[in-house]
Amino acid sequence: MGARNPPVTANTANACEFCNTASAAEDTARHFGAEHTTRILTGKEVAGEIERFVDACDQPTGDGLNTLMDALARMASGERPVLVLPGYPTAHEADLRERAASEGVAADVRFPAWVSAEELEGLWALAEAFVFPSLYEGFGLPILEAMACGAPVVSSGASSLPEVGGDAALYADPHDADEFTAQVTRVLHDRALRTRMVEEGLRRARQFSWRRAAEETLAVYREVCGVAPVSHRNLNGSGC
Repeated sequence: MGARNPPVTANTANACEFCNTASAAEDTARHFGAEHTTRILTGKEVAGEIERFVDACDQPTGDGLNTLMDALARMASGERPVLVLPGYPTAHEADLRERAASEGVAADVRFPAWVSAEELEGLWALAEAFVFPSLYEGFGLPILEAMACGAPVVSSGASSLPEVGGDAALYADPHDADEFTAQVTRVLHDRALRTRMVEEGLRRARQFSWRRAAEETLAVYREVCGVAPVSHRNLNGSGC
C-alpha cells in the first residue's frame, strides 16, 4: 500500500487512492488530483565484535545518509559509535565510502551488504539506536520494525515519519548533521531516555498491524462501491 499503488476507481467522479499516512494522502491529492484520498494505517552478529553501534536504514542510498555520515564525524572520536549500513551494494555505496574516508570516519562505518530478515532483526535488537535519515517516505515501516525489536529510533522529521513514529522517536532535519549528532548523542548518553524510548517504541509498534490494515482497506473498498460495512465477526469467518 501507499501513494505508489494504482487507484481504485468506482466511477469517473470518484477515484480512490490508498495512502497509509496523512502526509502521503496530501501528496497524492496535490500531485495527482485525487478527489477522494483515504488514509490507511499499516501495520547476530553481522556487525562483528563491536560493543556499541547504531544501525541505519537498510538501503545505502541518498543524501540522508551523507548527512548521517557528517553527523558521525561531529562526534568525539572516543565516544563515536560504529555506524552499520546493511543492504544490497548500490552505486551510492562507493560515494558513501568516499564520504566516510573524507570525513575521517571510515574505520567507524560498516557495510555488511545484504543480511537476512533474522540478522536484520538481530541488528536492531543489539543496536544502541536505529537511525533513519530518509528525505521522504510515504509511510516509514522500518522505524516501526526497529521499535518492535526494541531499538530506540532517531528519525528524519520529513514527510510522514513523525506521524508514524509519534512521541516514541526523536527527530532531526535530514539536511542538518548537527541535529542528528545531538539526537543520537542524547540516546547514547541518557540511559533513562533510552529506556523510555524502548518502552514507548514497543507500545507504538503494537498499534499497527496487517489485520488492521486489511480491515480498513476493506472498509474503503466497501465505501467506494456502496456496500454495507462488514463486522469483525464476518472477517473472522463466522456470523452472517
